[in-house]
Order: sequence, then structure tokens, then C-alpha cells
Amino acid sequence: MVAGLFLLGACTGSSGDTATEQTEPTTTTTSASRSASPTVIPACRDVVEDAQKFAAEIGQLSSGKSTLTDVRKSADTLVATFNEAKADVGQEAQQSFDKAQQQVTKFKGVVSQKPVDTAAIRQSARDLAAALTDAIRVCSQGQ
Repeated sequence: MVAGLFLLGACTGSSGDTATEQTEPTTTTTSASRSASPTVIPACRDVVEDAQKFAAEIGQLSSGKSTLTDVRKSADTLVATFNEAKADVGQEAQQSFDKAQQQVTKFKGVVSQKPVDTAAIRQSARDLAAALTDAIRVCSQGQ
């Protein structure tokens, strides 16, 4: 759940401000989520880690330190992790993973649009963060 919340901050915490504001929460939350959830099953832990990496790429994209190709690659990795994790989680978590995957795909489409629609990117990031938060919450509850 913490990873989803930090993703929201990383994706929507700025309206064009510096990259430091977007990437610092990633570092802080990464340590907190790992130490706060030592009993999370490995499949969920993998999802959390790849969601954090994806959020970091998004933050770096907005600062010019990353490319759209990097974001797509990270998104594809996250989707693959969801697919692998589905074998180890319950039906409710699988459904949450499916919803999060749909939001990842939607986000990839929104950030690829020309011209850039900042409002659409922010809304898609919020939707993505909510879906990831739910997926991680359900997974961590063993459902």
C-alpha cells in the first residue's frame, strides 16, 4: 500500500516543479515500505519493487533524466511481474492486478500522446496510483 501512495506522490506531487521534489519521496518510501512489510509474500514484494522502479522512471521522465522508452520498458517489466505474481496470489489480488495492469497500459498511452496533455497525465497517474495501492493492499492481505 505504501508503494501505491508514494507513486501518487511521485506522479502528481508537482505541477512542473523540479525533479528533486518528485524523486525524493521514492527514496524515502522505498526504505520504509521494505522495513514495514517484512511478512509480505514474495510475489507482492516483487510487485512493490517494480512499482517503485516504474514510479522512479516516471519522475525521471518529467525531469528529462529518463526517456519515454525507459518508462515503457519499466511499465512492461511491471506488467510482467503482475503476470508472474498472479500464480501466487488469490482471486481478489489477481483481479486487482488486472485493474492495475489496465491503468499501466492507459498511462503509457496518455504519456505518448502528442501534444502532451499534462492534465490527462496527472489524472492517469492518480488512477494508476489508486489501482496500484489497491493491488498491493489486497495482495498484502493474502487475498
